[in-house]
Amino acid sequence: MKATELPLDRFFSQNRTQFVIPVYQRNYDWSKKECEKLLQDILEAGRDRTLHSHFIGSIVFVHDQYSSAGPQQLVIIDGQQRLTTFTLIYLAIHHLAKELGNEELQEEIMNTYLINRYSKGEARLKLRPTDNNQRALDLLIQGEHELFEGFSRLIENFKFIKSWINADNYEAVLDGVRKIFFVEISLDRNHDNPQRIFESLNSTGLALSQADLIRNYILMGLSIADQGRLYRDYWEPIEQYARLEATKEGRVSEFIRAYLTMVRIEIPRKSGVYEEFKKEFPNTDLESLTPKLEHLRKSARYYQWFLNPEKAPSSALTTQLRYLKVLEVNVAYPFMLKVFEDFEDSLLSEEELINVLETIQSFVWRRFIAGVPTNALNKIFMNLIKKIDSDDYSSSIEMGLFSRRGNQRWPDDDEIREVLASRDLYNISGSNKKYLFERLENHSNREFVPVMDNDQITVEHIFPQKPHSDWKEDLPEKEFKDFSEKYLHTLPNLTLSGNNGALGNLSFSRKKEMNSDGKEQGYEFSRLWLNRYLQSIDQWNEEHWQARLELLRERVLAIWKRPSDNEWIMKLFDFSSDSEDEVSIFEADDPTHRNLEYAVFQGQTLNVSSIAEMYRTVAALLLEQYPQAILESGLRRTLGIAQEKSALRYGQDLTPGYFIEMNLDSKNKFRKLRTVLEALDLQDALLLKYSD
Repeated sequence: MKATELPLDRFFSQNRTQFVIPVYQRNYDWSKKECEKLLQDILEAGRDRTLHSHFIGSIVFVHDQYSSAGPQQLVIIDGQQRLTTFTLIYLAIHHLAKELGNEELQEEIMNTYLINRYSKGEARLKLRPTDNNQRALDLLIQGEHELFEGFSRLIENFKFIKSWINADNYEAVLDGVRKIFFVEISLDRNHDNPQRIFESLNSTGLALSQADLIRNYILMGLSIADQGRLYRDYWEPIEQYARLEATKEGRVSEFIRAYLTMVRIEIPRKSGVYEEFKKEFPNTDLESLTPKLEHLRKSARYYQWFLNPEKAPSSALTTQLRYLKVLEVNVAYPFMLKVFEDFEDSLLSEEELINVLETIQSFVWRRFIAGVPTNALNKIFMNLIKKIDSDDYSSSIEMGLFSRRGNQRWPDDDEIREVLASRDLYNISGSNKKYLFERLENHSNREFVPVMDNDQITVEHIFPQKPHSDWKEDLPEKEFKDFSEKYLHTLPNLTLSGNNGALGNLSFSRKKEMNSDGKEQGYEFSRLWLNRYLQSIDQWNEEHWQARLELLRERVLAIWKRPSDNEWIMKLFDFSSDSEDEVSIFEADDPTHRNLEYAVFQGQTLNVSSIAEMYRTVAALLLEQYPQAILESGLRRTLGIAQEKSALRYGQDLTPGYFIEMNLDSKNKFRKLRTVLEALDLQDALLLKYSD
């Protein structure tokens, strides 16, 4: 590695030299705000006669190629945004010189800073951006940028810079550019490690995502030609697959986290995906990368279906994936990647695959209805990968979930029946509510009624939230009160209607029979299944609420099925409760009156037998390993850490110079540790094993 202080214009003016932006770099993304700040700095430097130099940081590059047939290629590792913007500044001055008739300046800018005069093709450009940007830069140099189709940040910023530089200030801008200095850091691929240097740059503030780091890791060590091929054949498709079509928002980091969870049966921390990826892809030569990237690309295609169900290979799969997307079961994606891979490898039929997707819905939705905490789901679905039996695919998955207990349970029919009598299913998220009612309405129906994507059909209260005075006449006082306070938002009191505004708070009889202007607004005219029972009664009261509850209970249990507790199932499948195994603190059952066999923190076994002992030990390790994060934030107060024992009600020694509050019950100790672990992105760092 060689570092040299150098004027920017001398760097640009090197003969037969090309600055190559490799495909693994992020796109050029400076906004007008950054451009304006740079222009102001340049103009101030140019107008300040006492200033001889203005420093702008460093530019890091690798010498990649030099031959008599083409220019020397400098592959830019750090500095793309600045180099591209300076190119646009030179371009703007070139265009201005043309407008002013200054042919000498026009030619000087073009042949010194923008092109390699005697080179041809791609080698002609001094700056060689990635594909789309290269097309934009070509057109800008030719003065034909209006021919560019679509959006280009280069063209937008060029227009802004061109409007900023004028006949009155361009000479000062040129003087300012001549005063710009930077540190040129030149790397030799044979002696330096560009990836390690890049990681060091990233750790000091270059805001790259985990996906950015992974892309660089895969491509940086290859030749320019191999980089281009692997990017086009593998990485670019992966980026296209792992993207929300509606918003064009990338999900590559999330996809790779799910992929690593599938192949390693271990969930990487969100901030640790890159490090885990390097363990799975230890070799970055072309021969080693190709088969692994084939598998990664294959999995990314399945992930595309999860994000964009309309792209799934059949309408039946689109329907199921659409429901799972609404339920936001991202934690199941690693498991689903494995299942879809097995489907494509013909280990299960499409019918079995749909059954598996229905099983996931049942497990997740029953837990939601029953109010079971969701923080156990990521580990549950990860461990479910190990339960798959390709000889009995669907049943092995059902039994893998069926065996869960405590906070990991799959609520049974009795629990669902009980909770449906009281659960508020109106004040849940709009997407969940529409999912519930679309599935209820369409179960076994021949004619599908869209609810989730239909703004004309809404969820309506039968007994209204603000009932008309007629309701008090129709119902006994106690029933009126019970409907107002107990039954209002429960499932039996909710239905679907395309005439919610018209029905409003009217009495039941008026809601049922309404036919204003012959528009048949009432329940009596509805073709929806959810209104059939209402068509058969003349009054809405507690008796009919109870009858409709039974009707809906059976429909819910038929849609979101779960294996029964029949003894033959227990004999057929030999399984034991996973609650006997190590479990994350986020998934553990109520710790009240429980003892521990041991705990494991970041792979280190802790010989602790009580919750209190575990709490203090883990808090000490957290303080030791993350002192700044703990002491300089609210996490210190969360754990109850103080430097004076007298500041605590029941302080005990923690580490030298620190004490911890121990006057907490086991539930609070769990709650505080979960809060801190989540804040530190250590959700999977602490495992427990309860003693018998």
